[in-house]
Amino acid sequence: MEQKKKKGLRIRSCLTGAIWLALVFSTVISALLFAFLNHFFNLPGSISVLGWLLIFNTLIAGLITSFINAKLLEPITRLSKAMKEVSQGDFEQHLETNSRIAEVGESYQSFNVMTKELRTTEVLQMDFVSNVSHEFKTPINAIEGYTMLLQGEELSPDQEEYVEKILFNTQRLSGLVGNI
Repeated sequence: MEQKKKKGLRIRSCLTGAIWLALVFSTVISALLFAFLNHFFNLPGSISVLGWLLIFNTLIAGLITSFINAKLLEPITRLSKAMKEVSQGDFEQHLETNSRIAEVGESYQSFNVMTKELRTTEVLQMDFVSNVSHEFKTPINAIEGYTMLLQGEELSPDQEEYVEKILFNTQRLSGLVGNI
């Protein structure tokens, strides 16, 4: 079955674009902020114009980068949390995204396929254990029942010892199967 390949942005392109956007935007905002503050508050001359621009640019670029990173990395954070839940045995996790980043969409799709397969495997495992334990219990119970019938008979001391051992071991096997 051939899957239709979705067109989307690559994460490297998104991060590069975000960095350039933050740089250009912060430079423009810094220049405007400097002009505004210098015009109305006459900034101290001990720091050069370039120094003020560098200070403003660093602060604004940091804020913009933090905002963009939060938006770009939020789907990855959601995926990480869901993976932790799956690692603790919660296979009911299902993720949806409307991210335009191709790698995020592919990761979410792969994650959903993985959890579906894990749920299926878990059901098969539970059915197998249930069937196997039932199939073992039936003959063990029959042996235990016949052995208990033998206990009421006149037996030699050696035969009584054998019957006790059979009974002990069938009860032990029955307990092991019950624990499965």
